[in-house]
Amino acid sequence: MPNNVFNALASGQTIQVLLFCLLFGLAMGKIPQPSSMSLTQALNAVYRACTVLTNWFIWGLPFATFILIADQTASTGTKPLTLMGGYLLVMGLSCLIFVAGAFAIIAIRSRRSYWTTIKTCQPLLMVAITTRSTVASLPWVINLLGERLRFNLVVVELLVPLQAALLRTGPALLYTSGALFIAQLYGHQLAVSDLVLVGIISALLALTTGGMGSLLILSQMSIVCGYLKLPFEAAFVLFVAVDAAVDTFMTLASVCTVAASTAMIAPSHRETTPPDAASDQLEAEPVG
Repeated sequence: MPNNVFNALASGQTIQVLLFCLLFGLAMGKIPQPSSMSLTQALNAVYRACTVLTNWFIWGLPFATFILIADQTASTGTKPLTLMGGYLLVMGLSCLIFVAGAFAIIAIRSRRSYWTTIKTCQPLLMVAITTRSTVASLPWVINLLGERLRFNLVVVELLVPLQAALLRTGPALLYTSGALFIAQLYGHQLAVSDLVLVGIISALLALTTGGMGSLLILSQMSIVCGYLKLPFEAAFVLFVAVDAAVDTFMTLASVCTVAASTAMIAPSHRETTPPDAASDQLEAEPVG
């Protein structure tokens, strides 16, 4: 249980916040319905007001993204980007594969075209790129799946925070590609057993990264390198220099994985609508 739920929410402690919300919801079920309904409506109004406020900020997100990239490039220069070009290319392609696969799953489950799904997910991508925070993107995942794509809102609101804490795709990609990059940098040949070990350790280590900052997540790569007896301290400076780009790739991969896995599990409005009700609705619609 969190000592302060607002502090846990601000620091990204998703599991603590989710546990508090579940217990708080059970407690609300024990109070009279008029009181609980008034509180629910008030919280829903606050949530929708914050969503509208964020919608206003979306118009300035492309400019903010350009400013962040320009500031990072001006402070570090282009040399670290040149040295880490191969690593950034691998991270970018890995992120692109996860994003493309996630869009395909969402398109199939929502019965929309692939291009329409990309345009629908565009605000979510902009929020993820600009904030570089999985927690800050969760309301947009809920809004995308529950209101725009018409999946069951109750199931979506339950699954999205839970899967954000369990499906840590971005850190897993960081640890895997980072360990392989350092091994190649120092000419260390990895056997098949070493590759399997890297995958298992990266998947388990990624589960512990909830609520951590990007640099703290990056520092845990030393655990993976320690098992392979690779020098991580010397390469740490290079990873810090490109942290902004890597953190963006991690956030995109994690957010899209959460959205796709939720779309696979949550029923859509077509699946929850009874056939008789759907046929009655079609008969009631005017023709012409």
